[in-house]
Amino acid sequence: MEPETVDALKADAERFLDPDRDPIVPLYRRWKALWETTYKLVDECPTGNWDAPELSEAEIEMYKIEGKMITLVPVSIEGLVARADYLWLKEGPSARVGTEKWCEELTRIEYLPIRRIRHGAALMAGVSLSEVPGAN
Repeated sequence: MEPETVDALKADAERFLDPDRDPIVPLYRRWKALWETTYKLVDECPTGNWDAPELSEAEIEMYKIEGKMITLVPVSIEGLVARADYLWLKEGPSARVGTEKWCEELTRIEYLPIRRIRHGAALMAGVSLSEVPGAN
């Protein structure tokens, strides 16, 4: 193998393993924090109408980040985990995590591909599956 080829492969491997070089990772972290905040605000909304101003602000910011994030291609294992978790949260089971309904939804065939991608990405990244609900 040519030295240039080996150097190129090494550079690709280093980039793939470096989450700091993946633009998805910081966007995803911010998006996930906002997603968790919106979940909490919905639960705590005193009127039950989900009309808290903080909720609207968080959702607007979340959609802005989402618009940027979905145009990017993951270039690290952590970026792949982030993208898979994002897809799971957006397109996966809709019931509250840990409920009986959620456990039933986990068995639906349409969720299996993204569930397995998410699971595999977490394993490759060395992320504990307990940190990735529904992965196993």
